[in-house]
Amino acid sequence: MLERTAPGVFHTVAGQTVTLAAVSRNNNGVSAAAFKYGSPDNLPQRQVQGHPGCTIQVGAGPRTFTLSVFFVPGLRSARYDLCQEDAGGRLMPTGVTASPASGPVVQVQIDGRPRAVTKAPSPIAARAKSKRPTKSAPTGTARKGTKGAPPRSRTRAPHATRQPDRKTTPAAKSRGSGKGRRGR
Repeated sequence: MLERTAPGVFHTVAGQTVTLAAVSRNNNGVSAAAFKYGSPDNLPQRQVQGHPGCTIQVGAGPRTFTLSVFFVPGLRSARYDLCQEDAGGRLMPTGVTASPASGPVVQVQIDGRPRAVTKAPSPIAARAKSKRPTKSAPTGTARKGTKGAPPRSRTRAPHATRQPDRKTTPAAKSRGSGKGRRGR
């Protein structure tokens, strides 16, 4: 599936097959589109769920995908949404739209990236990780010396009150304020 990384820029794994369709809206039933990918030649057209579409094999590196559509003259609200077919066969919008205001030709970049290679952990690191002791007992077990009591909560009880600081009590204010000691 294509993933949008920026406006007009998509990426996916190089070599992946992607099926795209141009879904026409408010165009008096007219649905006509042509597709190009990485070359000046039009791609072979096919029907994708009743809409004009194409299938591309994503190449390595960035390549330009071009969608050319036809609008019925005088329809300002007409538009085409570029959609991709997901693994379940549903058409998912890509966020690319052609309208009479934007023009009948839309271009986007599709960047085919190499498949991410994950490095397997070394056998020594895997063994060391499995021998590490756990830091805490599993949830729901009793603490040592509590005879089956549930685990203690780490939050303060709602009824617990904080002891006031000595400097903020009324007695501390009157003792250290210095009033009435002038002139002695």
